[in-house]
Amino acid sequence: MTYLSAPLAAMISPPPSIVTERTPDGGLFLIAAEETFDVRNNVHMENATAISEALAPLSAII
Repeated sequence: MTYLSAPLAAMISPPPSIVTERTPDGGLFLIAAEETFDVRNNVHMENATAISEALAPLSAII
């Protein structure tokens, strides 16, 4: 799970394949797995990779 504040959340496009949840203040949770994350689970790893790729635009500012 990754949390982004509202200003950072506005700078990315969340992958459609993952679970997301907005907070009342505009923040964003990006969730790779709703159960305990398991590196042996291909879906968990694909979702984690999708989150990592979605966060790439932020690397220039943080």
